[in-house]
Amino acid sequence: MRSRKIEIIIFLSLLLVLTGANLVRAQSALSQNQASVAISWSETEYYPGAYGQASITIISNCSQNIEVSMIGIHFDWNTPNTYFENTFNSSIILPSYGSYTFSPVIFYIPPQETLGPQTYYIHFEGSEQGQTPESISWDSQTFTLQLYPQYQAEYTNLLPQVTSKMVEEQQTNYQSSQAKSLLQNGTDQYNQATSLANQSQWQTALEHLQNAQNYFDNASSNEQTYVSQQNLLKGIIVAIPVAVIVSVAIVIVIVIRKRKNMQQSIPNRLTLNEKALRKKIEKNKDFKTKKERLCFFNEGFDLLFRRQTCLSKILCL
Repeated sequence: MRSRKIEIIIFLSLLLVLTGANLVRAQSALSQNQASVAISWSETEYYPGAYGQASITIISNCSQNIEVSMIGIHFDWNTPNTYFENTFNSSIILPSYGSYTFSPVIFYIPPQETLGPQTYYIHFEGSEQGQTPESISWDSQTFTLQLYPQYQAEYTNLLPQVTSKMVEEQQTNYQSSQAKSLLQNGTDQYNQATSLANQSQWQTALEHLQNAQNYFDNASSNEQTYVSQQNLLKGIIVAIPVAVIVSVAIVIVIVIRKRKNMQQSIPNRLTLNEKALRKKIEKNKDFKTKKERLCFFNEGFDLLFRRQTCLSKILCL
């Protein structure tokens, strides 16, 4: 009986040990050196009240593949154990000793946050592949994100775009005088913006930088319109002579056809008169007097003369 109790105690002890091991295993975390992270931000600078995106790349130092089900970022202003996160219906495989770049995580900075450095870290959850898969989590080391005044941050974020646009437009050989004027105005506004930024007058600098951007956009649009109009005008200039040539050709064809019709109709009418004359000759083979013969031949010559005259007129048309 006593040995039976001992066996039961040993069994329960082993069961508790195994259960505890499973609980520990279910809550296991990777050490920081088993992975590393690289982050690409959507903006150069951020300010309180702004939205942003963080594109996160995890580099694995594990010997097993990891199935990632969630990845997030925790800032100072998040409550404990909460994240701006992306979750996945189908786990994403992070290969052993490989890397994976996840879709950007969207975050928000509350307006009441103070300027200056704010800390954050990256967190992901998943399971490690293997014969006995287990749930794992990982937290990166702590990093710092600097928050700036709003106008300064907006100016800094906009500056590379406007600078690139200005260089592109200045390298364009503008044909429109209005586009050239807009480009010059934009360049002047840009120079004023950078000068004000050097004096930390961020709000006014931002206004001039936005004006410069509008001038550059308008210059590009005006040039495109001008070039389109010029190409259309060139097409019209080329089309007019072609239209004239085609019209002249049509007139010539009409005149030639008209001449042919006249050539065919007038000789036919004269031929009818000739036939009548031949019948008259057959009927009057014997002329009683010389005078009758002379009148008859005069009538024939007159008919022949009229035939030649008509033919000449036709050829002169």
